[in-house]
Amino acid sequence: MKSIIAASIILGCSPMLATSVWAADWSDTSMNINYGTDYREPANDQKIAKTVLEITHASGYKYGSNYFDFQFLKSDSQDPSAGVGNTDGAAEVYAVYRNQLSMGAVSDRKLSFGPVKDVSLTTGFDIGTKNTGFGSRPIKLIVGPTLNFAVDNGFLDFTVAMVHETNNNGIVGKSVHFDNTYQLCAAWSKAFSLGIPVVFKGYAVHTGKKGKDGFGVETAAETVLHALVMFDIGSLAGHKDAVYAGVGVDHYTNKFGESKANQTTPIAQLEVHF
Repeated sequence: MKSIIAASIILGCSPMLATSVWAADWSDTSMNINYGTDYREPANDQKIAKTVLEITHASGYKYGSNYFDFQFLKSDSQDPSAGVGNTDGAAEVYAVYRNQLSMGAVSDRKLSFGPVKDVSLTTGFDIGTKNTGFGSRPIKLIVGPTLNFAVDNGFLDFTVAMVHETNNNGIVGKSVHFDNTYQLCAAWSKAFSLGIPVVFKGYAVHTGKKGKDGFGVETAAETVLHALVMFDIGSLAGHKDAVYAGVGVDHYTNKFGESKANQTTPIAQLEVHF
């Protein structure tokens, strides 16, 4: 059960993975594939099916933890790649890195209070690209404090961060520099048993308005919810903490800051840990 709890850490909400100068005390690497049929994209009112291949690595060291996530997303023909009359589904890659630096460990002091066991500084970035006519190339830099709550057989983190984002608008042919804004993020994982080990995990992120987009339109505040219930099916074959299967939901309100660009899609996921 420890492996899926470690790998589901979304340190502070969502160059390559930084290598700590301290040796890792624990680490976990996993690969999963999930599928949903009701994704939506801004300026596209069609239901889109997507297959997502994801590789995740999480590790902890004396002074904190690292998290790296890489996704490859493939859409069906309702979300076509660039080119007039093209019916090939778009392809997208997206990477996330987060580092949590424990203020308790750095100061060698106990910073717990109430339900909070520690306070951390979260830093990181998101980077991605998609081969549509819009040609998005988001880069997000994130920094802010995190409260680490004490949770039996799991974790709960809450981060208040500042976000700086740049992107590309291929329709009008220019880079876009958004206003700095705030981000609130909760990330969690809780293990329990329903005859076999089960994990409820996910994250919720609220990002404030970030000024005008590449078309000169004011952006809206954005909310994301990604939640999954995963069953340890590997334990049925004697491979505990190795193979999980489950279902969940992927929800956006004002996706990518576009007003009324909303989606709620059920997803099915298979996850293997190494």
